[in-house]
Amino acid sequence: MKKKTTIISILVLSVIVVVETFALVNIQQNNNNAIATLDDEIITQKQLTNQLDSKEKKRLADKLINDKIIDLEIDTLNLKSPSEEEMLKQLPYIQLFDSSKKTLADEQTKEFVKEYIHVKELAKKYTLNDEKFKKFIEDERNFNGDYLIKVQEISGNHQQLSKIEDSLKQAKDINSIIKNNSLDIKEKNIFSLTNEYNQDFSQSKVGDYLHVMDEHHGSGHKIIIITNINKSDETIFNLKENKEEILNVYMSKNYFQERLDVLNVLKMKHKIKYAIKE
Repeated sequence: MKKKTTIISILVLSVIVVVETFALVNIQQNNNNAIATLDDEIITQKQLTNQLDSKEKKRLADKLINDKIIDLEIDTLNLKSPSEEEMLKQLPYIQLFDSSKKTLADEQTKEFVKEYIHVKELAKKYTLNDEKFKKFIEDERNFNGDYLIKVQEISGNHQQLSKIEDSLKQAKDINSIIKNNSLDIKEKNIFSLTNEYNQDFSQSKVGDYLHVMDEHHGSGHKIIIITNINKSDETIFNLKENKEEILNVYMSKNYFQERLDVLNVLKMKHKIKYAIKE
């Protein structure tokens, strides 16, 4: 009986050795498979793998380390998972730099929004300050203009808006024309220099108006009437009165740099050693 068992064991081991040998041979063959040729030279699967190893392993290790550092700090500070209301509030700002993030129903989007909110909190603690905000505000004002302008946008066909324009020229009340023609009116806030109308309103006054074409609908026309003008640094760029909104816009434009700045601070709190050859 013992002899029979021994024979069976030897047979099983033999099968295992054959299978493993076959697998090793198969791996070796796969490694030597040509993925391309350059003139008469063959480029193999193994060469590709080695190249990927040398270039990608360090990058992937860095990503894992960075993600872990963020997670550790979230745990250390006991930052709570954001509510759906908080995530929905931040989502429009995220969409300013990544339009693919459309809905929290998408799990990847949801996870990104959570991290975005946590990184924002870490940035507030470690890297953000009024000097950064002041520099950001100055850059934004130079780009967008010194004034925040409130306008009435009246949409209609060319004939309808010509009547409005005639009334404006004659300083007549235009409300009856708007009402009788069922014209669409919207109130908007725009910047004096960079705006959806591609117009420079830097020298405009309250009461000025402009007849523009709708760029998205060639047959559409609009009358733009200026109803109010304020200095942008007294309204939207007022750091004391509007800090949270400025923070939100700042993060939407500087999220990845701010995340990197946070990581550079947090890495000082940890010992990191690599066992990977670059």
